[in-house]
Amino acid sequence: MTVIDATRLAALKAKYAYGGGGTPLIPEIAEFIQDILDTIDVGALAAGSISTTELADNVLAASVAGRGKMATGFFTEAKATDAFAAASVADDRLASKLVKDSGRLAMGLVTFGAVGDCTSVDVGATVYPFNAAPTVTLGEWAYGGNGPASATNLAAGINGDTRNAGGPYYRAIASGSTVYIFQIVAGGNPAIARVGGAQPATAEGMVGGGSAEVKQEILVRHTVTAQEGTNVEVHVPLPFVPVNWTWVVLLATGALKPVTDVAVVAATPNRIVISTAGATHIAATDVIVVTAQS
Repeated sequence: MTVIDATRLAALKAKYAYGGGGTPLIPEIAEFIQDILDTIDVGALAAGSISTTELADNVLAASVAGRGKMATGFFTEAKATDAFAAASVADDRLASKLVKDSGRLAMGLVTFGAVGDCTSVDVGATVYPFNAAPTVTLGEWAYGGNGPASATNLAAGINGDTRNAGGPYYRAIASGSTVYIFQIVAGGNPAIARVGGAQPATAEGMVGGGSAEVKQEILVRHTVTAQEGTNVEVHVPLPFVPVNWTWVVLLATGALKPVTDVAVVAATPNRIVISTAGATHIAATDVIVVTAQS
């Protein structure tokens, strides 16, 4: 292998120059070759060159020696930093902070008005059947002597179920005659249904659930101006359509200020609008803090 050093590079340039070196070339080809030779970094090559014996087909620097030379000769910290700085994403290309939430767990409930008498309580595709001699590991439950006792037994069947790879599909809490049923894994809002009979009397499907998502998120602090305070109307613009959002009002001192005013989402442009309601209002110098997600 011939190492390309400064001397060798100069010889190549002379050889392939138009009208020089005894090699006849048309001007366009000579210029093209000169451009290629001008791109060679002699410092990166020279004694640190990578020989063809250190490469395999379609594999860059297959050997340890080849990888070492590639790392020290081409991918130095300074060169990587320079390349990243020149090609990094500018701030004006980022709308706002991106976050990935963990998803939202849904919750539903059933309420017994009297002793249970149904065949099963179904949560989504999961069936919790009645059995006078229940096996809770199968999600079974028995009627109690009254509504609260039936609720306690149903919660025990839901929590004791091991059909889902050794653990329950859902979690449940009995409170009086009501069983509150919670998702363990975020995603969707399963229906809850009583099959047969009249008890439990109420079965409300799960609400509030949602799968994990990547979202934009922003926190805005808006100080109420004198005119906004007089109008009792503040518009807080946002860079996206808010789906989840909260707001609070602080005094200039930082203390929380209870108000009766109302806030709603508005579009064109996207914003939160706070307007007068009740008896306690926002005022000049108050600070409105809005946290929003897309």
